[in-house]
Formats: sequence, structure tokens, C-alpha cells
Amino acid sequence: LSSSAVSAAPKEEGGQTEKTAREIILEAIRVKGKAKRQDLLPLVKISKSTLVRLLDQMEAEGLVVQVGQKKSSYYAIKED
Repeated sequence: LSSSAVSAAPKEEGGQTEKTAREIILEAIRVKGKAKRQDLLPLVKISKSTLVRLLDQMEAEGLVVQVGQKKSSYYAIKED
């Protein structure tokens, strides 16, 4: 997944802010269908530990599901 396919919106005046890391992650997973942590890391520009924590929170909230374990795992949008 290239960074040009999913990128943060530029910060604008008038109170509009850049996309949050959560929004970027969800958009990237929707576009690609699934994504590994190493695919997401360059897109969100946060530390690996912060990304892991954020993905864990999103999984607990039912937004994404982790498939597999360890280095072979990836994240997908949780189906209802």
C-alpha cells in the first residue's frame, strides 16, 4: 500500500484538522482489504508501540479484527 493511496488530509484553517491515525488505519484497511502493522506504520507516522496500542483498542471496540499471530498476522475490517 503506497502512502499516496492513503494520505492524511492537509491541515486547514477554520478548525479542520488532519485525519486521525484511526481514520487513516481504517481507510487503509478498507482500500487494501487487509493490512499488516508494517504496512500501516509509514502511513500514520506514529511509533510502533503506539500503533500496536491503537490497533488493540480498535479491535476491542469491534472496528478491526486481527487474523493470525505474530509476524504473519494482519488486520481486517470486522464483519458483522
